[in-house]
Amino acid sequence: ILIGCDGASSVVADFLKLKPKKAFASCAVRAFTDYPNGHGLPQEIVRMRNDHILCGTIPINDKLVFWYRAPWDILLGRLRKGTVTVAGDSMHVMAPFIGQGGSAGNEDGVVLARCLARNTMPQYEKIGEALDEYVKERRMRLVGLATQAYLIGSLQETSSMLMKLIIIGQMAVLYRDPFGHTHYNCGCL
Repeated sequence: ILIGCDGASSVVADFLKLKPKKAFASCAVRAFTDYPNGHGLPQEIVRMRNDHILCGTIPINDKLVFWYRAPWDILLGRLRKGTVTVAGDSMHVMAPFIGQGGSAGNEDGVVLARCLARNTMPQYEKIGEALDEYVKERRMRLVGLATQAYLIGSLQETSSMLMKLIIIGQMAVLYRDPFGHTHYNCGCL
């Protein structure tokens, strides 16, 4: 079993072919990649598109860059291959606007441990079933968190009153309780 908990620039997420992180046009100072020797990127928001992949960077200074993973990548991405899966930021690095990234990583650990513990026989097929169960249980929770963070960030980012109204409408429909995401119980080990 290989469980990638190797952060936002995960080698394991690359192996699973999860789409690259995407740039958010605004930033809350929480999630950065540190380049001790400098990143060499221009001091501007850069978006790159290649076929259906959109990614980008927001340099904060000459050594720090802010990243996130889009909600639709969590929804549609391949989160398991054989006995390989991801957890934490490797699975769901998200915009920091609701402060749930670390908590979601802890939830991942509890759910993954529980799913693996249900396997009393360490057979390849059983391990695969446990990882499928883990991915299934986590996917929609993570899509909800990432979408809420994305909408809040988009609301802060746009200057268009029409877009603000559309986003507020989406938030009212999808997230009636603005603190509902904090009441989640991932269960026992």
